[in-house]
Amino acid sequence: IYFDSFLSVCQQLIDANMSDADTMISVGAALLDFGFLSAAKQCLTHAHKLSPKDLRAAAILASLAKEAGDHAEASRLHDILLKHLPNHAAIRRNILISAQYDPNLTDEERLAKAREWGER
Repeated sequence: IYFDSFLSVCQQLIDANMSDADTMISVGAALLDFGFLSAAKQCLTHAHKLSPKDLRAAAILASLAKEAGDHAEASRLHDILLKHLPNHAAIRRNILISAQYDPNLTDEERLAKAREWGER
């Protein structure tokens, strides 16, 4: 019953604030925190479209991809974020974690990412 109430409040916030990226990001983050990955992704993707230069939605979408096991997407998003925030510790760490689980990367590519991480 609590989750139903939570989802109802989130939907009310989304409906009332479809053009407000800040609210959409906050609601998307809350949905992710409670494990509603699909709803969070929809909300955050919309927020990112509203405000593409705001990196918060992209960062949360990268975390969502990692949580969902989509390590290739997480790596792709983290690589984009790293270009804007090259010294951000969490982004750098998440790149390394996602690389370990990304089936599209070779062992040499994983090693290169680990070495790059260690050099910073």
